[in-house]
Amino acid sequence: MDTLPIGEEESDHGETPRTYTDQFKQDALKLVETSGKPVSHIVRDLGISPYSLHNRVQKARKNQSVITGEELTSGERAELEQLRKTVRRQAQELEVLGKATRWFADRSL
Repeated sequence: MDTLPIGEEESDHGETPRTYTDQFKQDALKLVETSGKPVSHIVRDLGISPYSLHNRVQKARKNQSVITGEELTSGERAELEQLRKTVRRQAQELEVLGKATRWFADRSL
């Protein structure tokens, strides 16, 4: 049997794939994080593909907010805003440097 993503599981009888809701997928990820059970036990209990849940867990761990359902913390939000300001400032500086370079290049011709 080929493994399908967690959103599309093949039934036991080879019928059309089952589709899971976003809530089901979110709950499966929360089980992995909070139950202390191995992924192999969770997929067996839920009747889903171990490969697809493993892949989802790996992706979710890269983006912790997927597992917790939470948005950025206030500290993360402040850091993100600061980084965005820095990027904007550096983009403006680059624009000014580009104009200055063109001006000096035109004068030397």
